[in-house]
Amino acid sequence: MNQSGSAFRELTGDDFWQVLKYEQPSSMLGVVLCYTSKCLPCKECKPIMEEWAKELDDKVRFYQFALTLPNKEVALAMDVRSSPTFLVIGKDGEIVARSKGRAGLEDIRTFIFAHCDT
Repeated sequence: MNQSGSAFRELTGDDFWQVLKYEQPSSMLGVVLCYTSKCLPCKECKPIMEEWAKELDDKVRFYQFALTLPNKEVALAMDVRSSPTFLVIGKDGEIVARSKGRAGLEDIRTFIFAHCDT
């Protein structure tokens, strides 16, 4: 958990790549929830991912990234055009898996649990 008690660290367009490529521990996967504030499926996914964060605290870092105008350039560079979109960031800082929509949450769970030693 981060210092605010949340399982998620909020990323911005200004720090997105810096955090994921250089601050993300190289021994861990990262999972980014790309969301909008009015997206009901996004709101449903967050508590589920918070449970995963508790279970995988030493193996996976969880982030959230708002799909807002200030972050538009980064979102387009990642080809994120809908919410929720889930990105799994590999140990080298590159996107290794992605899934879209509420149904995609289970795909991401399967990928995460398959690629970290739980």
